[in-house]
Amino acid sequence: RLAAASGFLSTFLALAAASQGRAQTPRLTVIGAGAGVSCAEWVADGRAEESARLRARHELDALFDAVAISDEVGAAKPDRRPFDAVLERLGISPDDAGRVVMVGNRLERDVRGAGGVGMISVWIDWSPRYPKAPADPAEVPDHVIHQPLELLDVLDRLERA
Repeated sequence: RLAAASGFLSTFLALAAASQGRAQTPRLTVIGAGAGVSCAEWVADGRAEESARLRARHELDALFDAVAISDEVGAAKPDRRPFDAVLERLGISPDDAGRVVMVGNRLERDVRGAGGVGMISVWIDWSPRYPKAPADPAEVPDHVIHQPLELLDVLDRLERA
């Protein structure tokens, strides 16, 4: 089974998947549905208080099994500490990081950081604000999507592999 890591698009994917009528697995809390995703977490840079307010305002806390905010773990992405913290909070051994999918919109933070701990990286290429080309091989994602719902197909393929 895959575990899925994401921040900004998790709620959208859960709502989009539900609106598409896809069956949900019992422990699916955030990302997609029917893809064998067993848990999810919020990995974010920034201040813990701001993240808590954002999650509360949008009623997101119930959707996440684990939260790792950079100021709580003492490092920002791509440092491995936020990613290691999430693995620990989910009860996933670092040896099993290869079954965790990290979805992010920043090559230099999300993709590099996920790859640094052995997670599967999915880059959502939809923001003109961030670089579109990897600066080095550590920023090359395992998968690229352009719309959030495309993640469901990626998860289906990964689950079948």
